[in-house]
Amino acid sequence: MPAQQVDMLKAMMHFQQPARKGAGPGHMAQRPKTAATSTVYDEKRIKDKLKYLDDVFERLEQEVGRTTENIDLDFFRGKQNPAPDSSAPRVKLTRKMVLNNSMMAEELFEVTTLMLRDKGLTYIDDNLEDKDAEGNSFKIADLCNLECLMASHNLLRDISGILQLTTLVELNLSYNQITEVVGIEELTQLKTLHLNHNKLSSIDPLPKLLNLRQLGLFYNDLFAGEHTMSVLMKCTKLRELSVDGNPCACEPEFGFELLMRLPELKIFNEEPVKELDRDIAEQYFEMYEIPKPQPYQPEKHIEPKLK
Repeated sequence: MPAQQVDMLKAMMHFQQPARKGAGPGHMAQRPKTAATSTVYDEKRIKDKLKYLDDVFERLEQEVGRTTENIDLDFFRGKQNPAPDSSAPRVKLTRKMVLNNSMMAEELFEVTTLMLRDKGLTYIDDNLEDKDAEGNSFKIADLCNLECLMASHNLLRDISGILQLTTLVELNLSYNQITEVVGIEELTQLKTLHLNHNKLSSIDPLPKLLNLRQLGLFYNDLFAGEHTMSVLMKCTKLRELSVDGNPCACEPEFGFELLMRLPELKIFNEEPVKELDRDIAEQYFEMYEIPKPQPYQPEKHIEPKLK
C-alpha cells in the first residue's frame, strides 16, 4: 500500500475534528464511526496493518530520496521503455511473421492468438509490399478470427491498423509509444485491454467499450485527475484496474474515489480489493467532510408522453 494510505490510516487512528459551534470549551468531536473503526477488533486490525506498513515505508524512504512532485516521468519511462531509435529500420507486420507467431495456423483466417512481443514493430497495418504466391497483399482484415493480440514491448505509435481487428477480446499494447486511443470503441468485443507504459494523456473513448472487464493504464501521462475520473467511473463493468504511475493518481483521494465509484472492482493496482480498503476510502471522505462519491448512474432517457 502506498505511503499516502499509511498516513491515512494513521490519521484515522488519531483523528479529532475541531469542535463545532456551540460546543463547550476544550470539546473535541469524536472521529466518525464507520465499519472500519466501530469495533475493538477492527481497531486492532488497523493497528497491526499500520505497524507492518510503517516498516515497509521506512525501508522505502531509505531508497527513495525525493517526493512524487519531483519525479521526472520521462526519466522513468526512459528506464522502462526507451524511445525508438530514429535510425532504426521500420519493421512492418508480414504474413510470415503472423504465421510464425500464431498457434498452429496455416492460413491467416485460422489465427486466433497472435504473440508479437518485442518484435521491433513500428506499426501494425496492411502491408502492400508483402504478397503471397497469388500476388495478394497482406491485409490486417484477413485476420478475421483473431481474438487475442499480444504486441507489447514494440515501437507502436498509433492503433489505426489494429482497429480493423473487430473480433479481438484481449489486446496487450503495453510498453509502446502510443499517444491516443481514438477509435478503439470499434473493438466492441474487448474484455481485456493493457495499455501500460505508453504516453496516453486522454482515455475518453474507453467507456464505449461496454464489455471491458480488465484495464491496465500503469505509467502513462494522465494528468487531469477530475476528467480522468469522469471517464473511468463510466467503465462500470471493470473488475480489474491499474492506474499507478500517472500524475493524477499521486494523491490518495484519487484511489479512494475510484473504490467508491466502481463498487464491482475486485483488483486495483494489482492488489485485491478488500472490505478494509473500501472502509478506509469511505472514512476518508467522512473524516474530511467531503461528499461521498457515488457510483455512476447513466441518465435515463424518458420519452415524452403522447397527448
